[in-house]
Amino acid sequence: MDDPALGLARDRVVVRPYDDRWPQAFAEESARLRALLGPLARALEHVGSTAVPGLPAKPVLDVAIAYAHRSALEAMRDLLARAGYEDRGDQGEQGGVVFVKGPATRRTHHLHLVAEASAQWRRYLASRDALRRDDSLRARYGALKGALARRFPADRVAYTAGKDDFVADVLAKVAPARAGTFPEAGSDM
Repeated sequence: MDDPALGLARDRVVVRPYDDRWPQAFAEESARLRALLGPLARALEHVGSTAVPGLPAKPVLDVAIAYAHRSALEAMRDLLARAGYEDRGDQGEQGGVVFVKGPATRRTHHLHLVAEASAQWRRYLASRDALRRDDSLRARYGALKGALARRFPADRVAYTAGKDDFVADVLAKVAPARAGTFPEAGSDM
């Protein structure tokens, strides 16, 4: 999707109002990924702030891709690399195996390959769904993200760290046994 609604220079922080084109951009990317990965990808989910209607977000789509076994992960890594996605390595509990799409001057997608049976996968879905359901929570999170983006426009690490306590509180409420830091390194949940 060649769309000015998507794209952000690497290491920059810009939070924009929610864009109604983001779900369609996800649908298009999801179709491409399903065709590329086939049954290796057990599930594809739109996660992060662009997946939450009404929530301001960095204009980069986060896609969580579930895999069942390590062999599927390695096969997906090879397919994605050959298709032009950039492998950013295993970020562990802070994002899974991460791939990015787009040049460093205009990243448009972050892919997070995560074990389907993991707590990390459940956190992606629980945090997204909690923000979708709760207007007050979404408004508070949007305000925090805006303030952090103004404070740290060139420091993605500080921006993300500034959200950690809020995210941990949300996860403690929606998934008490699985609370922890945000599962998205450098992305925008």
